[in-house]
Amino acid sequence: MYYHITNAACLKDYFVHLEFEDGTKGVVDLSKIVNEWDAFLPLKDKKLFCKMKIDERFHTIEWPNGLDLSPRTLYEKVKNSDGKPVDY
Repeated sequence: MYYHITNAACLKDYFVHLEFEDGTKGVVDLSKIVNEWDAFLPLKDKKLFCKMKIDERFHTIEWPNGLDLSPRTLYEKVKNSDGKPVDY
């Protein structure tokens, strides 16, 4: 199965709304990784965090500094969220 993100929107407080190719959609809270994972600490700058885009090659979200997240993991979290925001 392919886990292609087709739309992503930055929401408040490091929440991201994601939509996938198969119509699955939901909200992921990325605050934990932004605050705890060393590589993601630069994304504490909310302006930089909200500059994420969809990487056309890997179909996931990516930031200007080259960081990205597994589209499969994002999909699985959103798919099992029952419409509620989930932690990464």
